Amino acid sequence: LFFFGFLKAPETVTLDPATAHPSLRVSDDLSCVRRCETAQVVPYYPQRFSDRRCALASQGYTGGRHYWEVDVGSCTFWVLGVARESVPRCGKLQLDPQAGVWALELKWQDGYKALSSPPTYLPPTVRPKRLGIYLDYEGGWVAFYDTGDMSHLYTFRDTFREKLYPYFSTSCKANPLRVISLQL
Repeated sequence: LFFFGFLKAPETVTLDPATAHPSLRVSDDLSCVRRCETAQVVPYYPQRFSDRRCALASQGYTGGRHYWEVDVGSCTFWVLGVARESVPRCGKLQLDPQAGVWALELKWQDGYKALSSPPTYLPPTVRPKRLGIYLDYEGGWVAFYDTGDMSHLYTFRDTFREKLYPYFSTSCKANPLRVISLQL
C-alpha cells in the first residue's frame, strides 16, 4: 500500500487539551503530550476522557484524505490512531474498531499490535521513532507507516460514518509523543 500519489498536503494536527485525561499534560503549543507524575486538577469538560489516558486532536474529519506524523521517540507505551467522535469519555473505552477506535499500540513487554478484534500482533522490526498515519475516509482505511523507511506497518479497512479524530495515548512520563508539523 503506497499513498504518496494521493496525498494532497500534509495536515497540521494539534492536540485538544479539553479532551486530555487529567494525568496527561498537553504542551502549550498543543504539539506534545506526556503522562504526569500525578493527575492534574483540570476543569470539567464533557469531552474530557476520565478513565483512559488519552487525548484527541482538535481537528476532526468527515471526508477526504489526511496524513500526519507523530514522533514517538523512545516512548515504550503508546497508542496512536483515530477515534469516532462518539467514543465514550467516561467509563470503559474499548480499543477496537467495533468501539470506534482504529489504532496501533506499543507496550514494551508485549511489542506492537494493531488493535483489531482480535488484536493483530505485528512482526518484530526496528522500533519506529516516528509514525505516519494516513486516513482515507471515503476509501475506508487507516494505514500506519514507519517514516524512517516508509515501511507499511498495518492497514485497517472499514466504513466510516461519523467524524474521526486523531487519537493519542501514552504512559510515558519522560518522553512525550510529539505531533510533527510538516512543511511543504
